[in-house]
Amino acid sequence: KSLHDQAAKIAKRVEYEKHFATRKNLLNDAVATLQMALELEGDALGHSHPLAASTLIQMGKYHYEMREFDSAVMEIHKAVQILRNALGGNHPQVGRALLLLASVYERQGPK
Repeated sequence: KSLHDQAAKIAKRVEYEKHFATRKNLLNDAVATLQMALELEGDALGHSHPLAASTLIQMGKYHYEMREFDSAVMEIHKAVQILRNALGGNHPQVGRALLLLASVYERQGPK
C-alpha cells in the first residue's frame, strides 16, 4: 500500500508540471515504484491476484499519459486477463478495464 501511495504522490506532482519531459520523468518514477509493488504483490499474493491487476492498470494509465501506448496496451490487457480469470467475464471491474483498453486503442490510432 505504501508503494502505491508513493507512486500516487509522484504522479500528483505531474498535474502541476508544464514541461512534458519533466512530466514524463515523474511518471517513469511512479511506474518504477509500481513495478516494485507489483513484484511484492506477486510474491505475497500471486501474479494472478486482482490487486496485481489493479497495479497493472495504474501502470498502464501512466504509460498512456506518457503516450507509450504499446506499454499501456500490454499492461492493461494483462490486467483484463487476470480480472477475467479471477472475477469472471461479467464483473464490473473487467468491464471498466476493457473500456480503458478501448480508450488506449482509440488514442493510439491505426497501426
